[in-house]
Amino acid sequence: MDSNSLSHNIYIHSAAIGFPDDALIVVDLSNKIIIWSREAEKLFEYSAAEVIGRHLSFLVSPDKLERIVSIAHEIDIEVITELPGLMMTTKSGKHIKSDVLLSPARDRDGRVAGILMIARDLRKKSDIDSLLSKSNELIRLTFERATDYAIITFDAAATITTWSKGAELIFGYSEAEATGQHTSLIFTPEDIANGIDELELQTARVKGRAEDERWHIGKYGNRFFMSGVMISILNDDKTIIGYAKVARDITRRKMLEEQKDEFIKIASHELKTPVTTVKAFTEILLERFEKSEDRQSASMLQTMDGQVTRLTELIRTLLDTTALSTGNIPMKMEMADMNSIISEQIADLEKITKNHRLIYHPGNLRPVAIDKRLIEQVLINLISNAIKYSPAGSDIIISATENEKEIIVKVKDSGIGIPPAAISKIFDRYFRVLNTYTNSISGIGLGLYIVNSIINRHGGVISVQSKEGEGSVFQFTLPFKQVINFS
Repeated sequence: MDSNSLSHNIYIHSAAIGFPDDALIVVDLSNKIIIWSREAEKLFEYSAAEVIGRHLSFLVSPDKLERIVSIAHEIDIEVITELPGLMMTTKSGKHIKSDVLLSPARDRDGRVAGILMIARDLRKKSDIDSLLSKSNELIRLTFERATDYAIITFDAAATITTWSKGAELIFGYSEAEATGQHTSLIFTPEDIANGIDELELQTARVKGRAEDERWHIGKYGNRFFMSGVMISILNDDKTIIGYAKVARDITRRKMLEEQKDEFIKIASHELKTPVTTVKAFTEILLERFEKSEDRQSASMLQTMDGQVTRLTELIRTLLDTTALSTGNIPMKMEMADMNSIISEQIADLEKITKNHRLIYHPGNLRPVAIDKRLIEQVLINLISNAIKYSPAGSDIIISATENEKEIIVKVKDSGIGIPPAAISKIFDRYFRVLNTYTNSISGIGLGLYIVNSIINRHGGVISVQSKEGEGSVFQFTLPFKQVINFS
């Protein structure tokens, strides 16, 4: 049988299948090439037409060829033989090292008809090893030099597997002390008792990431306020194989915020009494001027009364902000009908807006446990914002639906929208989107911060979808389960 017909009758031993990126060569028992793959063309620079029928000696040094010939006499054994680091020559004269596997090549009758060679370019392996080495070095340097951050990895059971230099400096535990410990090692006793450590893991499992700011504890009982994110690590089949956490000590920032909150709280309380007095006397004088038909004085007092009302609202907002940030705002939970609450707030807001239509799509909602006053505040804020930032004559659409776990309320407008860069900051304290339109609207950037805090205290989540020039949709959820974390 000639080489051409033989190449069509070769059965490649199944043990040699599975190397799609490597050069595949088949020689007959006289060491003449009968099969030359595309990968072989790339690696050795010869086309198949140039090598088919040629003796293997042009490719392999004489001593190595002798080794291949000796193997050919024993190739009927069902084994794969390895020749590591075999030097082979390309068309351009370059010498390259290849790991070569030799396996039987049989004809259709099962007889050994030649040798199948799998050649792997060690230069590729070297490139990969170099890349891995550089990657590992980069990871090592990150772990050593990012001392302002604690970088920690965990296995699927939340056991610490790596512990960065930053983690050592912040928490006080050495790598040897921390490795093998549960993630609860760095949580405060009260958070562990409330299951916060497990909640973080659960959130990372379900959502892929868990962001949090809270107090953590070090080796010697010292506490730090930390901002961190935990992400889940998946393998190729999307199974969670571990977690990674990056956290930063922001205690100083937290203390400054608390000092600022305390100042605002004291200042607001000190302002509250005189402003209340001014408000009362303004109303008395306004009533007297109206009775005496002194319209000019009455008009000025009406303006003054409006400004005092705004000042009173600002003081209340500042007091609510400090109370919410410290978790001290009292919550009076009661079962309530959200359809009724939403309808009542829409009816009140319709009295003060003549340029927008407020459209409500009620759902078939079960009663839910909420603080009615606080949720009314959320609705007033979201609907008022939709009115303020939407063009006259446009519709504000409010809807409420439910699923098994929660009620979902949406407020949709067709206003100016929110720039993409501002979306992640929109619920931050004192943050305002600044542009020509918003500059003409009063505010100090606390409304959405308060809304976010209220919804979080209820165990819900608030989010926004927006596109500049096309409007925004604010959505919040209220879970049916009773909220246990309130004062």
